[in-house]
Amino acid sequence: MKKYLALCGVLLLSSSVYSKTECHYLIDSKDIKVEWTGFKTSEKAGVNGTFKKAKFKFDEKANNVKTLLASGSFSIESGSIFTNNLARDTNLTMNFLNKLVDSAIFTGRTEQVEGDDKKGTLNLLLTFNKTTLPVPMEYTVIKDEIVVNGSIDLLTFKADTALGSLNQACSELHKGKDGISKTWPEVLIKVSTKFKEECL
Repeated sequence: MKKYLALCGVLLLSSSVYSKTECHYLIDSKDIKVEWTGFKTSEKAGVNGTFKKAKFKFDEKANNVKTLLASGSFSIESGSIFTNNLARDTNLTMNFLNKLVDSAIFTGRTEQVEGDDKKGTLNLLLTFNKTTLPVPMEYTVIKDEIVVNGSIDLLTFKADTALGSLNQACSELHKGKDGISKTWPEVLIKVSTKFKEECL
């Protein structure tokens, strides 16, 4: 009897040693926030906004943050631009977005993710104004939140005509203390989301 109990104990111990817990990292696309900051005037005053309609897809079997980010793809409806100012939203739509080629949807995916579960870098392969280019980004992980930051140069995406149209339409609004009207081609991008870990 003692030998039998001892054998059972060994078997239970062995099974606990060799059994592995599988954990997956998951993101609910409804929790993802896409924020941007454009700049006007020579003093480079910031204008903040977001997009209300954006779709994201991630691998549901990713076993770490790096793999999770590497599986990401997205599409954003440009017409869902929102700055909490209706007149500005209309102006951006009519005098910038509508001047782009294939402006209805922006698409992209992540690639070349380097780092760990705390921080790293990646390329955002963005298709914008019928031009596809990699945009360098940095990511950080704080507890259960992932934050990705980077910047886009609109001129590299051949959006100079659209940018000029916006600057002309906002000539007075984009004048700084020096009396010069300026719309900057740089746009800061921030994507943030909560994630959770599920283990089986």
